[in-house]
Amino acid sequence: MKTACYCRCAYDDGISLEIQKEDMKSILQEAGVPEQDIVFYAEYGSGISAKREELRRLLHDVKGGNIQTVYVKNVSRLSRDFVLLDKILHLLEKHHVTLVSIQQPKFSEERQSEFLSIVKNCFPAANVV
Repeated sequence: MKTACYCRCAYDDGISLEIQKEDMKSILQEAGVPEQDIVFYAEYGSGISAKREELRRLLHDVKGGNIQTVYVKNVSRLSRDFVLLDKILHLLEKHHVTLVSIQQPKFSEERQSEFLSIVKNCFPAANVV
């Protein structure tokens, strides 16, 4: 089973995606994850759209039972659409995949009981009730 890192930037500025990937590599090294056990999924694209090849590849690998943990900088990297994010989180749960958000360390604990409060914290401009 592999550890996945999903990195996404909205647009290609020539450096942001690489910085995100390098930061994730460092964090995983510090966590003791062997480099051969890490799979990177990195892409440019809108966080609102589900039409992202690397996201699709990640979810396919999750469904295939190949991924045990997914690391993201923050959950908005997976999606900025809270309905899509909820679907992704349910898929991860269904396949017993742990999600680790570097900038939101308590995310996994809060996921089950407080999804909307998490969404409000992640997407304050969304004005979710």
